[in-house]
Amino acid sequence: MELIGLWKRNIRLVLWRAKIRATRGGSRRVYDDLNRAYWVDPARIRLSLDNQALDRLAPGPQVPTSPIFQRGEIKGGDWDLAAIPFEAMDVWEAFMHRFRGNGRWEDTGFYRRIVKTIEGGIRLFGCSSPGQVRARFEKIDELFNTIKRDGYKLQTKVKSASPVWFAEEDEIHVHIGRDGDYIFADGRHRLCIAKLLDLPLVAVKVARRHAAWVDFRKEILAYKDRNRGKLYAPISHPDLSDIPSAHSAERMELLTQGFEAAFGGKAPHQGRLLDIGAHWGYFTQQCERLGFDGEAVENSPINQYFLEKLKRAENCRFKLIRDSVLNINGDLNYDVVLALNIFHHFLKTQEDYEAFCAFLKRIKTRYMFFEPHKPDEPQMRLAFKDLPPEQFAGFVREQCGLNRATMLGAAEDGRVLYLLS
Repeated sequence: MELIGLWKRNIRLVLWRAKIRATRGGSRRVYDDLNRAYWVDPARIRLSLDNQALDRLAPGPQVPTSPIFQRGEIKGGDWDLAAIPFEAMDVWEAFMHRFRGNGRWEDTGFYRRIVKTIEGGIRLFGCSSPGQVRARFEKIDELFNTIKRDGYKLQTKVKSASPVWFAEEDEIHVHIGRDGDYIFADGRHRLCIAKLLDLPLVAVKVARRHAAWVDFRKEILAYKDRNRGKLYAPISHPDLSDIPSAHSAERMELLTQGFEAAFGGKAPHQGRLLDIGAHWGYFTQQCERLGFDGEAVENSPINQYFLEKLKRAENCRFKLIRDSVLNINGDLNYDVVLALNIFHHFLKTQEDYEAFCAFLKRIKTRYMFFEPHKPDEPQMRLAFKDLPPEQFAGFVREQCGLNRATMLGAAEDGRVLYLLS
């Protein structure tokens, strides 16, 4: 029977995806402003084109294949699989040597390669002689010190060394691969500086997107359109974060405050975390960034599909458990459990209620963040049990053998969040 149920759920996912592919349309506009610059963590840009591919673009905007002229391009194929780690680039090694090791540019492979290329008759970075290369690298020293002093600014806000007609376009450019990876394309000096200074955000413009990534966005938009125009929770990936959601980041802010109170200070935190009813994994992702070793429980095949895709897009490591939490056997020892707007589903039938009580008695945790449903929700009209928030929190606390319930606050929809400990 279990196998039949799993087969039926997977068939529903296959049919749903087929329906989306048939109706979403290839001409649908999936990005509102292809010219916008948006801010991302430079640590996200972990991949790059290789040196030779970048150098072919170096002369500037007159090159037809420049990333500046690729904005809005959607391209399939394996071009994204050829990317290499950004920190394997000779430019990164040179910047590390110069600004971390206090060395000379002239002693780096990056500098020598540029001089050798120019001496071979090829113009790079606007330079056609070794003297111009030296002057260009002195400008990089100045740029490093300026960004260190004043922070990172849009190119429209600073005096650019580029021609006036090109200055507004002279932002860091990236491509986005099939799985949502950011692949560096242009602006290597500023990106190196941002990484070396541990800046939280840099402005980027997206040149090319892989067709498979665009198709994934279309699936998300189709899901949104079938759910009153909003997703359930935000998406953290910057290229998807503009899609509206019913819930904001407010609950995560309450959780963060609770973590700081429970663990005595700001992140990073340590410990094993279980996210029950993880949906698309928003909270599991955020908690991993805070330092937790996460496990996400999700029973819906459609939610599992999006959860796995977004987990890969965010390069997360947490484990996905594809089942109802009531069916989990074995070790149920966790430092933290997230039970956000999920436990009321186990009150609807007597069978689920009894399994729920057994589960609560088995689980062992130091802290549980519990969000009950709002009183008098229509879905609970015929439920076997329906407990008001404070009573529900007390019931869960007692069943889990915990002795304290602290209300952390309420989210924008009025649901309250408790810390049980």
